[in-house]
Amino acid sequence: MKLKHFGKTASALVSAGVLAGSFALASPALAAVETIPINDGNVPTTAKGFEDQSCDNIPPDDISKTEDGWVFVLPASAGAEGNFISVTATFENANGDERIRNTDDHGGIVSGSGDNKAYIITPPGWTLVDAEAEVEDPDDDAFFNLTHTCPGKPRGGMPSPR
Repeated sequence: MKLKHFGKTASALVSAGVLAGSFALASPALAAVETIPINDGNVPTTAKGFEDQSCDNIPPDDISKTEDGWVFVLPASAGAEGNFISVTATFENANGDERIRNTDDHGGIVSGSGDNKAYIITPPGWTLVDAEAEVEDPDDDAFFNLTHTCPGKPRGGMPSPR
């Protein structure tokens, strides 16, 4: 009888272990990466024409005096989990040609400065016409803002047509 009882107990323990193991192996739900737009009230604008100007949040080694810097903020009201993943912005140069810049190739993500920020560097005189950001699990109707710009001085007095 002891063996039979032991067999039921062992079987119950194995079943419980398998069940517990299945919970342990279940991965938590991954946060959905979504694209959110820039605040419509922030575009179109030039760096020189934007109301708030500062070079804060742009590493000095990343920008020269002849470039414009654009700093974006992901406000808490967006409800996103974590920080910006990336920001992609659409600009028009002095000739009206559309140019795309992003934080991976032309800037970076700045974390640890209160609200999460990101920056993009462009030639001077370009006009920001649109932007979008990838974030995790934002609220419905979430958006981000252009918080400030760091206007550069054009070389030779004319904006760069690049």
